[in-house]
Amino acid sequence: YLGQLSNLKHLEVSTVLYLDPKRDIGYYTDKGVAELAKCKLLEELTIGSIGMTNEAMPDIAKLTKLKRLNLFGCSNVTNKGIEKLKTLKSLQDLSIYEADITIGGLSFLNELSNLTNLNLDGVQQDNGVMDISKLTNLADITITTKRKRIDTEIVYEKLNNSDLACLAKLTKLRRVQIPGYG
Repeated sequence: YLGQLSNLKHLEVSTVLYLDPKRDIGYYTDKGVAELAKCKLLEELTIGSIGMTNEAMPDIAKLTKLKRLNLFGCSNVTNKGIEKLKTLKSLQDLSIYEADITIGGLSFLNELSNLTNLNLDGVQQDNGVMDISKLTNLADITITTKRKRIDTEIVYEKLNNSDLACLAKLTKLRRVQIPGYG
């Protein structure tokens, strides 16, 4: 029913449903996101669950007025899905948590030229080279790589120096956070 709210500008669906084995609870699925694509005035969207896959991303990409997008708990969204977001030219703030994306796949974000804030959590090291050098308006970036617990220690997958080289081209950067780097 949320898709019927044609004047909706802000939507936050803040519960991740990991326990639904059929992945068919309303707006936590690809089908639900397809309904949200009718909300053409949306400027801010926070949504996610394991029920969302790459199939949901073209529908999110239809929300061309989005300025802020937070995707979380979307472990079935991959680089292929993130690539579909390139139509979101108004996007200024993008956060992606717990998706199945890689360092090499981040280059798909380069077409989001208005992006000023980028938060990525759980990015996998695929030994591709990170290239986000066309995000020239980026002022704030946090990249947290995939991590695992070994005994009592949390171990992060490593970023390579070559991954960070592209940051030198981002002259508007004022804040960089890379937990676990070094």
